[in-house]
Amino acid sequence: MSASGCFQHPLAQEAPRIALMGQPNTGKSTIFNLLTRSRQHTANWSGKTTEPQAGICCSHSGKTYTIVDLPGTQSLSPHSGGEKIACEYLWDENLQGIILVLDGSQLSRSMYLLTDFAGLSVPVVVVVTMVDVLKDQGREIDFQKLEIILGVPVIPIAATCHHAREKIIGGLERLVRERPLLQCKEFITACRKIAGEDRWKQIQRDLENFRSSHCDGCDNWLALKLLEGNGYVREKFLPRIGANPAAGEDGNVLRMAGFRHRWIRDRLLEICAQPPKHRLLNRFDRVALHPIWGTILAFLLLFLGFALSALAAGGFQHFLRWIANLWAKSAYVLEIPALPAEILNGAVFPGLMISAYLLIFVGMLTLTIGVMEDVGYIGRIAYLFNGLMSRIGLPGKCIIPFVSGFSCTVAGVCGARVIDCPCQRRLTIAACWVVPCSGTWGTVGFVSVLFFGPRAIWAILGLFLLMVLHIILTVHVFRDNHRSSPPEMLMDLPPYHRPNWKNILSTVFRQMGQLLLKSIPVILLAAFLLWLFLRQFHPSQMDAFTNPLAKFAAIFGLHWKLFVALALALINRESALGGIAILFGGTDYGLSSTGDVLARNLHWTTIEASLIGSVSTPGALAFLCAFFLSPPCCAAIAATAHEVRSYAWTLRLLAYYFLSALLVAAIVFRLASPFS
Repeated sequence: MSASGCFQHPLAQEAPRIALMGQPNTGKSTIFNLLTRSRQHTANWSGKTTEPQAGICCSHSGKTYTIVDLPGTQSLSPHSGGEKIACEYLWDENLQGIILVLDGSQLSRSMYLLTDFAGLSVPVVVVVTMVDVLKDQGREIDFQKLEIILGVPVIPIAATCHHAREKIIGGLERLVRERPLLQCKEFITACRKIAGEDRWKQIQRDLENFRSSHCDGCDNWLALKLLEGNGYVREKFLPRIGANPAAGEDGNVLRMAGFRHRWIRDRLLEICAQPPKHRLLNRFDRVALHPIWGTILAFLLLFLGFALSALAAGGFQHFLRWIANLWAKSAYVLEIPALPAEILNGAVFPGLMISAYLLIFVGMLTLTIGVMEDVGYIGRIAYLFNGLMSRIGLPGKCIIPFVSGFSCTVAGVCGARVIDCPCQRRLTIAACWVVPCSGTWGTVGFVSVLFFGPRAIWAILGLFLLMVLHIILTVHVFRDNHRSSPPEMLMDLPPYHRPNWKNILSTVFRQMGQLLLKSIPVILLAAFLLWLFLRQFHPSQMDAFTNPLAKFAAIFGLHWKLFVALALALINRESALGGIAILFGGTDYGLSSTGDVLARNLHWTTIEASLIGSVSTPGALAFLCAFFLSPPCCAAIAATAHEVRSYAWTLRLLAYYFLSALLVAAIVFRLASPFS
């Protein structure tokens, strides 16, 4: 079931609409995927969901529900765009209830949002996730007792629970049938004591004439929020109330917050025991979150992940050579006619070889990033780089689209929606272009391993440092004249837990499947069209075209064939590999037999030998830098124009990236030439 556009589903108009709410990184999207059979990407760091997603859930009894996955919110006092979206959805007239998702491994934090529902006349079912992590922490919770305390159904689930979907659907049926409301007597009593009887009665009188079809029975909740001086509630409801009760005093706000925390502490003491301290994880966190050592550790781990992916794909080349030799012998034995043999050897086979290499690299890269993400380390990296990004001039939340950009630049550009300020969002998108996607790393890994072997890890490290310098330059170039300090990022650190290999491998195979369906056909098509174009010309005719191009590319230290591959990357980053395979595989003319085709020896080894023989080491370094800093694919460019709503700004960004990539390539080539 698609996760978008589901309100147009024929059953969506009749099905009860249920919203998934919770603090960031509590597992809402995982539950959404579970109920709707969707495949939204899930991650163990906050801020992943930036806009509502809807889907249809069908129970075994035939009942249907419209499930809406809302962005995470810390409380019902929103401060960001995503939190406002989540809170606004509470007043949807078609909303039948809320599935409130709590993180079982951090109940003391996630229960704060639960206390914000006190007095709200919206039916609630509580789902407690990460119960398996809770057990790993040595804690046991009496969920039946918690259900009695709250007065609403409480459903504990674990990531490995096979009956989680049935349990949640059972809770949905109770939600629609019983319409349970969170018990709030203690909170109302506390409000009366904090405000004083006179002021409390005055607020109640102001609310007597306020009634709404979608906010009926919320007088106590509104009174509590007005007492706290909640700006969102005052802005949304005060004009309709027709009264002007005094704003909340700072003392009242602090006293109410203190009461909430005391209530949570007392309830946790009732339902669970104090867990043992994880000394090893605490020691690791002291290093991982240190501003100096933690940053070094983060760079080393990220660098190690990319280096391992490049080396694994490089090792796969030996297998590809064996396949290429086997194909050459088979073609000779089978006596394939000259033209089909030329098409297979000149276009199809090189494209398949490159695609297989890319597939292994992307799979390994997704696996390494997925493990760090699932155990909870990516959230630490975001926390560490918050200060660095703020000093550069970027908001701390830019880490979220940056991490998404390692998979696909389009995802990174769209992920910038988590940033509320339009100027800061533009800066983040501009900087996000330099974050290398999986297709970029495929080409970088192939060229660096081929030219530098085991020393390729140093080339990759240099590209990482170049990325940081380019981000700093980009921010200074595209920052508005009126410099404003980026807002601070509020982000919860996810708990450490064991990696869920089923989810990680599922993500890896899904990413590889998408590559097979989308990118590899483009590689093969680009390779075939380029081969077909080159086949129309005799080498002497091609010289008239290639000589001026070679002179122009030489200014920047690039071989003309690599310059063409750089241009092909605008169509699709992976297409550059297809172009390299065809251009350096060689194209001979006047072939009349299978033997002539095989005499050309066009296979994987020939591509490697041609690259090494045609391109110098400084030229390879120049290409790596130019390709790393060049503009992303046309899909990412179109996504940028849509997000910033300015074609002029997007074209300026495109020209900046293209010119800076060529300039850096020229500088690197001239610096490296004396040492070649």
